[in-house]
Amino acid sequence: VLVPEFSDDISDIKKWCEYFINYKNIEKVEILPYHTLGEHKYEELGWEYKLKNIKPPTPEKILEVEKIFKKYFKKVVIR
Repeated sequence: VLVPEFSDDISDIKKWCEYFINYKNIEKVEILPYHTLGEHKYEELGWEYKLKNIKPPTPEKILEVEKIFKKYFKKVVIR
C-alpha cells in the first residue's frame, strides 16, 4: 500500500526491491495507492480515523514508484 508519509519513501522502496529481487516466487508486485473512500465508515462507527490528514499519493508519485518497481520485477500493476 502506497501511503504518503508512511510507505512512499523512495530510498525505502529501493531497499525493499533490493531485498526481494532474489525471491523467484514473486510473480508480480501490486501497488495499492492509499485512498480515503472508507473514511466515512470510521466516522459512522464513532472510531478515530488515524490517517485523517493524509492525502492520497499524487499520480506523479504513483508513476515514480511504478517505474522503480519495474526496474526490479517483470510484472507491476497499479490497483
